[in-house]
Amino acid sequence: MLANLGSTPSTPTPIHASRLHQKIAGLQTRAYDTTVNGDPVRLWYTDQLPKPPRDAREQLLALSATSSTPQQGRRDDHDCDHDDEYQALGAADFVGRVLLRSETKKSGVWKVTLDTTTAARSTILPSEFELPPGFSSGPDAATPAAATPAKAPGLALLQPALAEAQPSAFAIYLGGPQLRRPEVHAIYWGASFADPAHAPAVAELDNAIATAVGDTNFAAMGQYGTAPGRLASSHIVGLKPPEAVLTDFISLFATAAFVEASMIDFGPLFWWKAGPDPMFLVVVNSDEVGGNPSWGGYHLDTPSPTFLLPFPINLFTNDFMPFALATTTRAALELPSGALAGRDHCATNGTCNSIAAFDSATQIASHEIYEAVVDPYPFSGWTDPLHEPIWTKGELADLCEDRPFNQTRVGDYSLATFWSNEAHDCVGNYRSSVRLLAPMGTVPWSSSLTFVQAQAEASAAIYRGAELERNISWQVDGIWRGSGSSLKIYGLAAGPHHVTVTVTDANGFVATDESDIVLQRDCAASFGTSCGSCGGVVQCDGSCTIPTPADYGTACGSCGGTVQCDSSCNVQTPADLGQSCGCGGAVQCDGSCSSSCGLVAGFSDVDDEAYVWLYGPGFDSNPASSICQINQGGTPRSGQCDLGAWMQASGLQTAQLIVKIGNGGCFESHGNMSFSMNGNEVWSARKGNTGPFTHCGWTYRVVLDVDLRAGTVTPSAIANNPNSCITVFDCPF
Repeated sequence: MLANLGSTPSTPTPIHASRLHQKIAGLQTRAYDTTVNGDPVRLWYTDQLPKPPRDAREQLLALSATSSTPQQGRRDDHDCDHDDEYQALGAADFVGRVLLRSETKKSGVWKVTLDTTTAARSTILPSEFELPPGFSSGPDAATPAAATPAKAPGLALLQPALAEAQPSAFAIYLGGPQLRRPEVHAIYWGASFADPAHAPAVAELDNAIATAVGDTNFAAMGQYGTAPGRLASSHIVGLKPPEAVLTDFISLFATAAFVEASMIDFGPLFWWKAGPDPMFLVVVNSDEVGGNPSWGGYHLDTPSPTFLLPFPINLFTNDFMPFALATTTRAALELPSGALAGRDHCATNGTCNSIAAFDSATQIASHEIYEAVVDPYPFSGWTDPLHEPIWTKGELADLCEDRPFNQTRVGDYSLATFWSNEAHDCVGNYRSSVRLLAPMGTVPWSSSLTFVQAQAEASAAIYRGAELERNISWQVDGIWRGSGSSLKIYGLAAGPHHVTVTVTDANGFVATDESDIVLQRDCAASFGTSCGSCGGVVQCDGSCTIPTPADYGTACGSCGGTVQCDSSCNVQTPADLGQSCGCGGAVQCDGSCSSSCGLVAGFSDVDDEAYVWLYGPGFDSNPASSICQINQGGTPRSGQCDLGAWMQASGLQTAQLIVKIGNGGCFESHGNMSFSMNGNEVWSARKGNTGPFTHCGWTYRVVLDVDLRAGTVTPSAIANNPNSCITVFDCPF
């Protein structure tokens, strides 16, 4: 049958039985694997449905152009549930059988292309097969030896589900650079972003950007040589942008100038060829700016200050920094906190319009991000030059903009889709999801009604409110019972029942959840009432869903804790409670020391400057961010810093501190450093010019591990901890 779909291959595609079994529409099915035009295809059949008589199946086999299809064995009325999954099967095994589901694997994801939602048993009377008025019986027509595939009954129905459509687009690589590990730096430009009332929307925009380049939605970009990335930083510049930023053509200059200033203010300044690969995403509120652009966003690049780097270091950077501009609106920024989590029921709280505006903003931003990643220097990366004009029609997200599947939903966020050469389609997170919440297991029987509730997410449809309700369907014991997120059923008999809930999105993708329940008449009289001290309820058999520990509420540990419902102690006792620490102190219940050591850093004979910074994630080596600064007065300089007082005020018992002396000048530099605890020196160093040639950098840099409880200061063993710097690029500010 498959051999006749599309252009008939010279060698029929073999079909093999799989070990996969699944219930579809209440029927036990088995999967069979094959390929169509090189793509893996999975077909699901069942032996629980009747088959046509042998003579009818033989005629169907002839109509299916079987001269090119293998017919291994005449299994006739035997079932198709073969144990040998490696045995090739032919049309004789499947003719006359109902195909319940077909799936095609695209970009590593199984996409449902045909599905069965309902199977019901019914009785057909002989009278329904009588000739209609005006017709008479005649001699049987000769069975054709072979029919063309186009005339084969049933094949036309399968064709849309399985036949490969000819691609209407194809991106080619033009040799330019691309972001192989994208790191997005989001800059929100405008006073409206700094408004505290808009903070929830800005936080959601950050999450949407991170989702756009994250693992879930970015996997298909691997075919273009780029891996999932991250949101590297987020900043708000609370100044109203000029109207020029949203004026056609002029916008390019205004935005590029802003990006260049942001590179200086927030970094990075350079796109190093060895990666990671940065790009700036500038977001402006079109209602605040007041411009009237003919677009919602674009991406471009601006010069990077590579001229500041000496040869040959400048050879290892790209000459331009990629950036994108995306617009949002006032309505999107007024998104209430938590609204996206309840988007499927937004009609009940009036947030649908704000969610729709926010979705538009995230679709624009993700559209520009995807194109900037694979084509950062426009029209030198991955594009389809046959779609013109190429700047609005030829890039990866442009190729999907006018197609039905131009948006997708990943978690709470609506994103643009992008073109996949592998799938010959626009891709994103294809999967919808649905989960049956209640009832589960054994429940008391009621002659009046039973409630069944579902939590659903239709990924590709971006459904809201009533739209989603209409696309959730329910079956109980294989019979369709209604639609919506909850279902009221009257008169179910006591005993076991099988419940199936299905959600279908606008692109035909289907998700299903199933549950077996038992309605029981003889439940305990206290069924459903509260029990115990831990929030349990009485079950049908009289037991409590959450047993209360025998020692619940009793004292535990040495720090005033009590036993909780999970038998744990709500106040943990430190393993070293009461042990000596610091300078004459003891470990307390909160893990702190009752008497921490003081810590003083002393510097003398410093030819120019000395600094101390706190080292860790987000470390900023600008002198203005240092804890200690010895940089005033004549030289040589000297001075002390009470680092112990600073650490205790910051709630730190331990820390890693970076110490630097010198100033980057090309002359002999020197200085003395010492760390003392409660007047006792615990570490010191004297450094002069340690460079092998003319010194043009910091004389000395060291990372120290400080422990106020233990009273120790030691050089850290962390990686990249050089004790000298040769050039200003080794130890920048």
